[in-house]
Amino acid sequence: MAKAKVSFKPVRIAEGDWNILAECPGVEPVHIKGFKSKAENDEWMNGERRIAWLRSQGYPQHVVTALARLAETRKSVPCPAE
Repeated sequence: MAKAKVSFKPVRIAEGDWNILAECPGVEPVHIKGFKSKAENDEWMNGERRIAWLRSQGYPQHVVTALARLAETRKSVPCPAE
């Protein structure tokens, strides 16, 4: 059985107001707020802040470290085990 994935999607709320929608099957979606542009969203999704957010959500260090090395799969990661 395939592992569930966390996906990150940019969402434009209004001019100068962007969120990132973090979704994982079986878990309520999370809106990460406070972005002023799609470029800021993209920077978050491809950088260290996304890694820090994953850590804050309970992902183990070895998963976060592996994700930091996998540039090609940066927008979808395994959901933490319940």
